[in-house]
Amino acid sequence: MTVVPSTPVPRLAGGLSLRVRLLLAFALMILGVVVVVGLAIDRLGALNDKAAVIRDNWLPSTAVNGQMISAIKSHRLAEARLLFTDGDDSLAKDLEALDRRSQDVEIARRDYQQYIVMRTEDEQHLNAFDQAWAAIRQYQARLRELVEAHNRAAAIALYNGPLRDAENQANDAILRDLAFNVNQGRATAREGNAIFASTRLMLLAAAGAMAAVGAVLTALAIRTIAAPLRAMIRATAAFAQGRYDHPLPGQGRRDEIGSLAEALAVLRDKSAERDRLVTTRTDEAQSLSAAKTEAEASLATLRQLQDQLVESEKLAALGSLVAGVAHEVNSPLGVAVSASSTLALETKRFLADIEAGQLRQSTVDRFARVARDSTDLLERNLDRATTLVQHFKQVAVDRASSQRRTFDLGDMVADTLTTLGPMLRRAPFRIDSSIPEGITLDSYPGPLGQVLTNLIQNADLHAFDTAPSAQRPPRHRPDAAHRGQPERPRGDLARAGQWRWDG
Repeated sequence: MTVVPSTPVPRLAGGLSLRVRLLLAFALMILGVVVVVGLAIDRLGALNDKAAVIRDNWLPSTAVNGQMISAIKSHRLAEARLLFTDGDDSLAKDLEALDRRSQDVEIARRDYQQYIVMRTEDEQHLNAFDQAWAAIRQYQARLRELVEAHNRAAAIALYNGPLRDAENQANDAILRDLAFNVNQGRATAREGNAIFASTRLMLLAAAGAMAAVGAVLTALAIRTIAAPLRAMIRATAAFAQGRYDHPLPGQGRRDEIGSLAEALAVLRDKSAERDRLVTTRTDEAQSLSAAKTEAEASLATLRQLQDQLVESEKLAALGSLVAGVAHEVNSPLGVAVSASSTLALETKRFLADIEAGQLRQSTVDRFARVARDSTDLLERNLDRATTLVQHFKQVAVDRASSQRRTFDLGDMVADTLTTLGPMLRRAPFRIDSSIPEGITLDSYPGPLGQVLTNLIQNADLHAFDTAPSAQRPPRHRPDAAHRGQPERPRGDLARAGQWRWDG
């Protein structure tokens, strides 16, 4: 054997692998979830801005408008009481009350200053009020002089004339400003309702789309992985019984399933050819003459037949391993289907909350967590299923072709033990290996793996007694580079110290 530097394993020819396509599909789905959540948060922010405008501007401004209207009416009544005052003491009290009412109006006007919307009708109405209030203050000063001079007739004429007109103008200006504020608040509320309706429609559409995508991905996983594997299990069982005309699905696909189907097709064709050859040689051997030359020819034929029988037995063993590996792949696929179903169910619940008008931030957060956890389960289990298929594909090709190639010794041993997983779980021993990493060989991995397989199977059949013993499954590597693979064996094959092998 020649040790050469390790080289990277080439990618599958003919397009993206099944794992990459599934990962891309789920990545797109997650991206869609993130985009929808981001848009929903943005729309909710816009809705919150509209509510803040109503809360911080239009509602306080209408309240101050009401205070100003009430203060103007109180001011008008204080002026009316001034006209019917008798005595200097009563006059001083009424004048003091009038000053307080005037201060109430001016305080309300100052409070409103922070809510004015510049360059709008709001500013125009307040300017008209300020002009009217300035006129009121002038007329009010004149009214005080007339009342203090006891000129009641002139005071009444002023009160019912210019003073009343000025106060009506001020009151009208505030009423128009109040109507403006109410209309602006209603318009803002309508905009908020429109934002809420559009956000709800967007979330409903997104939830429906995600439910459809989840259903499509579930159907895709069942159709492209589970169904072909079940069909291959049935085809392998038929080949083991000699029915080589049984249809083999998956041929022509450009992914791992197609590679596995091609490997099984090679095994099927070679097994059928060898069966036909065995039948032919057996018939010829029975009809040979007892002559010496014919006996020598028969002996040579029998020796050749012996080699072919060994090869046929090797391929039949590989056929049995296919069923075991397919059984191993069913577990992660079952978890992947369960995760997809969970995601679809949570999507239906999320859609129901939206339709019921009960959508909350906690509901969105829970839906995002379930989507994240489900996609994580799907990724890890589909990755494990793909890795198992790739391992068996390499082992099957090596056993079938017996070609020389460059390979890593530790990886070859790990792949061989992966295909023996069902047998090892029932075996009364465990397998550990201490093969250093980085040992690259330029040799024949097929015959070497067959020798290792025969050694382990012979140990299982003949090395130990039949007493029950604790069964220990192969350990698994923790590193990300071999995720989903059984851990490389660590050194010895032992059971209770009865038998040991150091590799």
